[in-house]
Amino acid sequence: MRWFIGIMAMLTLMGCNSYDDDERAATVYGEDLLVEDVKYRTSIGEDELKQNTRYVVQSKLVQHENREAGLDLQEEVNNEVEQQLTHVNNEPLPEDVKQFYEEQAEYFNVEIETYYADLTEANTEFQIHLRHYLERHFGDIEELNRKDPEYAAEQMEGAMVDLMERHEKYFEIYID
Repeated sequence: MRWFIGIMAMLTLMGCNSYDDDERAATVYGEDLLVEDVKYRTSIGEDELKQNTRYVVQSKLVQHENREAGLDLQEEVNNEVEQQLTHVNNEPLPEDVKQFYEEQAEYFNVEIETYYADLTEANTEFQIHLRHYLERHFGDIEELNRKDPEYAAEQMEGAMVDLMERHEKYFEIYID
């Protein structure tokens, strides 16, 4: 899963303007994604909004591709989410991670447990869909990553660029 952490790290490098939560961040296959939707799935920080919007769009596109390929991954997602939530309930979160969840939950006026569960589900869903998407293109991505992590990262990034290009008629990002 190192490659996923690398992708997530890349998503925090860009800056942006200030947007209201009820503004459209993007439209994907006719579905509007509001700034609030993007912030809920990623971070309330404005600095990363453009890249986080791109991340959420990629997540939607990967899920679309998997549905088109006939994959139903909901049971796998549900099982993994259950395992992750059980694991977290048995171990305390590091202080900086706990603070992130507390700030996010307060911003969205939800209980921290609710926010954590929602974010865990969204991220797990993306991870599983992304893994299946990439495996259809590259085979065993863990093995590819073990053999040559730099090459694997380049190939996976290229696959995401290709995904965005193939679907460019079906989404628009409004965050600049």
